Amino acid sequence: MSKPTYRELATNFTIWYNFVLLEEQIFERDFNEMSIDEKLDILEGCFGPEIRALSPPPPKAASANE
Repeated sequence: MSKPTYRELATNFTIWYNFVLLEEQIFERDFNEMSIDEKLDILEGCFGPEIRALSPPPPKAASANE
């Protein structure tokens, strides 16, 4: 498996559970209730502030005019 992006870590519980080691693991329900920004804050605490620069922006919603 290739190294996941920070956004993948913040949006996929299975990847989060396998890569992010916290003192206490969270349940999938709690993970799903957190915003991506909350999860990125946790990742920043684990890996440092550079994760914000490395994390790609969220995908843009498709325009109704397209």
